[in-house]
Amino acid sequence: MVDDNEALLEVTSAMLTASGYRVLCARNGAEAIEMFESGQQFDLLFSDVVMPSGMNGVELAREARRLSKGTKILLTSGYAGDVLERHGAVDEFPIIDKPYRLADLVRRLRSILREA
Repeated sequence: MVDDNEALLEVTSAMLTASGYRVLCARNGAEAIEMFESGQQFDLLFSDVVMPSGMNGVELAREARRLSKGTKILLTSGYAGDVLERHGAVDEFPIIDKPYRLADLVRRLRSILREA
């Protein structure tokens, strides 16, 4: 999970862990890329789209796919449509709008992880 908002990162990762997921957290794209480059395998990348410094979530998702072809992607943003449109990624990645409820997030994660 990648989000520059520490409080949201902590709360959401704790809720996902309580829902049975193993969650590793990064505060920005650079930290997340280091994790991917470590050789560790990830089933899914859940990332905020808008992050203030460095790469945004779309750029991160593209790089994560390059480094780990089998990794699924779910992006999130309060400004999803505009951001995805600016980056030419409207249909490239699934997205869940902020604010999201835990039940909705878990449902989306399960659905994405089941996809072939």
